[in-house]
Amino acid sequence: MPWYIVVIENFDVADMAAKALLDKFESALRDVYVAAENPREVQIWHGHDVFANHVYCFSPTAAAIAIEKGVFRGLNAKACSDKPNLDGFKEVTGLTK
Repeated sequence: MPWYIVVIENFDVADMAAKALLDKFESALRDVYVAAENPREVQIWHGHDVFANHVYCFSPTAAAIAIEKGVFRGLNAKACSDKPNLDGFKEVTGLTK
């Protein structure tokens, strides 16, 4: 299973409906942590790209659980051939920003 990246565009977040989508997405991320048998293998990172879009990076274990739980449904999740560069990103632990 590869790493996965999900980008939520900034202009969407400015809109209330998209903010609700982001809140729902983060709620689903909590389910990923709860479902993990070995939380150390579950890594979810959050950062921003040069356009201020929200970028979430899922480790292979986190991605497998997210796919199983439908977290990526309706989102543009892309598999990465290599581990993404996480410089400037923060690990989502307890899903606090």
